[in-house]
Amino acid sequence: MRILNKYLLLMILQRAIFSLTALVIIFGFLKLLDELNHLEGSSYKINDAIIHTMFMLPSIANSLLTLAFLFGTVFTLGILNSNRETQVLLTGGISFKALIKKTLKFNLMLIIIFQVFFEGFSPQSYQMAQSIKNEKLKKNTSAKNVNFWTIKDNQFIFFDLLENNKVHFFEVDNNNLKNVMEGANPFFRDKTLVIDNISIKKINQDSRFAVITSIPSKKSTIIPVSENDFLILKKNYKEMSFLELIRGMVISIENGIESKNYFHELISRIIKPFNLLGMILISIPYILNIDRSASIGRMLFVSISIGILSSLITKFLTITINYFNSLSVLLVFVPTFVLIFLGVYLSKKKLN
Repeated sequence: MRILNKYLLLMILQRAIFSLTALVIIFGFLKLLDELNHLEGSSYKINDAIIHTMFMLPSIANSLLTLAFLFGTVFTLGILNSNRETQVLLTGGISFKALIKKTLKFNLMLIIIFQVFFEGFSPQSYQMAQSIKNEKLKKNTSAKNVNFWTIKDNQFIFFDLLENNKVHFFEVDNNNLKNVMEGANPFFRDKTLVIDNISIKKINQDSRFAVITSIPSKKSTIIPVSENDFLILKKNYKEMSFLELIRGMVISIENGIESKNYFHELISRIIKPFNLLGMILISIPYILNIDRSASIGRMLFVSISIGILSSLITKFLTITINYFNSLSVLLVFVPTFVLIFLGVYLSKKKLN
């Protein structure tokens, strides 16, 4: 049994690495072609585009893991089937059910290892790639630029650090605007944001008009948010590690900022291994039941079709959930559950 486990594990690993390498080369080349569109009339030269693309490769590889392991598994099982090795296993007392369990276990273990590996440096690599491109295209890449709304108690706070380096406070009582405060040149002290010399505009209003009175003030306030929190909120999701995504979601919830996008990105990464299991379960009955002379092209078509269909359904549901706030975010799990259910059903029906 140990020999079989080692043999099956190595076959899946070798073919998954081969598939991943081929996919990265293809998508990396397409990415380079896309970058060439930015060359004309800028200081962004072809060597910059090549360096940018090279730094993008880990991120591209991370996004293609599921498809690569699906290809690797389909090729492995197709080879075992075409070489009549599955018949030998069945004769030796190893059922289809046991073979499927081993295949799923090895894939789950391998994709988690690969995902953790790429999560370790692909966000930083993506950030470096974007920095190289933005620097050559003269885009602002300052990590300290932040611009967003939040709410605390009865105050709506707007951080206008992107251009004006100001923080605005809007105090509301019973749906009426009471005070508008503005603090310039905020600075970080330990794990807090300090705003000095706040100017206050007091608003007295009734149902017909309002009187705005400016009050000179040297009042200061402290907001419990660190510079690192701001840097996390500034990042693109692809630049964020798994832990940074969790931290970004926590910061958003604590400060009343929309956190759904962080949640969706987290779910898309967590669900990746389970999506793979669902796609493999769907493909196994077909691969093990096709004629042993089936070409690699047919097996490749099966895996590509299943992978693309699953990805499209997941993306469609994610976009739909973002558009309709009333829908449950748990809908992003639906394609995975459907794939696993159909895979188990087809396996029992066709391989018994």
